[in-house]
Amino acid sequence: MVVTARSVESAERIMQSVSDFLANRGLGFNQEKTYIAHISEGFTFLSWHFQEKKGVLTVEPTDGSIKKIERELENLILNFKGTQRALIEKINDKLSGWAAYHRSTDAYMIFRHIDAVVEGLLVVKMCQKYSRWHRETVLRKFWIYVGGYHVFALPDDPACRVVRLAPLAIVRHKPCKVSFNPYLDKDYFSQLQHCRDEQKANGKYKVVWQRQGGSLCVLRKSHAGRPGG
Repeated sequence: MVVTARSVESAERIMQSVSDFLANRGLGFNQEKTYIAHISEGFTFLSWHFQEKKGVLTVEPTDGSIKKIERELENLILNFKGTQRALIEKINDKLSGWAAYHRSTDAYMIFRHIDAVVEGLLVVKMCQKYSRWHRETVLRKFWIYVGGYHVFALPDDPACRVVRLAPLAIVRHKPCKVSFNPYLDKDYFSQLQHCRDEQKANGKYKVVWQRQGGSLCVLRKSHAGRPGG
């Protein structure tokens, strides 16, 4: 939970009130995660870092979240024992899930960084696997050139390739109505859930999002103005 206040004194009073409320119910704050911070200093919440920079609120994945996905990708790629197709599918599943959560933040540069990490790990993996081959031979064999970038793909099925995160559309979060009641405004709730599923590529949209490399939202927007779209 994030509570905003106009001053440190006000924030301290609110924290004390909430602390008393919890204490009466046998609960309490997590002292490691509970603190008062000015928006210019920034704060971390749910793996996102919020900070005001030059009058603009920026929201980015935290360093901890980035390091965690880097470790997971390194462990997955370098220790994988299956087929190349299975490796690509595993990588895409992990990238898709991570990107779906963070794509409503200012994550473009971080997505580019993760793309570079994946490519570097795959180069190491394939050069180790084919240690007798020259590095350039490995690159020509397993990488294809698409849209100005080299992409890891199956030699006999280029459509099976590792997804890139940088081209994914950054989805801006649309807050719900202040007066919204999920128990009374059922139609609005259904519409809101539908939009959230599209934004996060959940449910029935997940398979389409993965198959189209994250272009579902872009395609939907491009057809939104057409009759019957």
